[in-house]
Amino acid sequence: MKVHPAAIVEALLAALGAFGGLAVIVLLGENWLSPRGFGLVVGALASSSVLVFGACESPFAQPRNVVLSYILCPIVGTIVALLVPVTWVAAGLAVAAAVLVMRVTHSMHPPGGALALLPVLGDPGLHALGYRFIVVPMVGAVLLLSISLLWSQATHTRYPVRWF
Repeated sequence: MKVHPAAIVEALLAALGAFGGLAVIVLLGENWLSPRGFGLVVGALASSSVLVFGACESPFAQPRNVVLSYILCPIVGTIVALLVPVTWVAAGLAVAAAVLVMRVTHSMHPPGGALALLPVLGDPGLHALGYRFIVVPMVGAVLLLSISLLWSQATHTRYPVRWF
């Protein structure tokens, strides 16, 4: 199978963007953001990086979907975690509610499922944050989108395809 040189360049730019985006977020997170919960949110941000840098034309990767899922899904997960005492029920309900909310708001972004699950299954430090946890993913999403927008301008890639 012959690979076109332009495809290799695009793949390398996507990989470099994902590297830079996540490296900057982790660096900032280690130094300035709350260590509780942030490490776990990085997993969702890694998945979002794959979409934003590697599949930037996907509807799942568009800024509206990223922002809304990083706002709504942690809220849903936190509410479920605080109201439902049975872990397995809360876990299923948090993800199901996240899917429902993302479908209704037309903001499907797969890492949102993980963001809803984190408050249910996270460690005691994350549980101690309570509703304050909601801010941590939002900060990560803003950082990721800012970096990806700067990267797309610098590399002349077409991101975002649409804002709304």
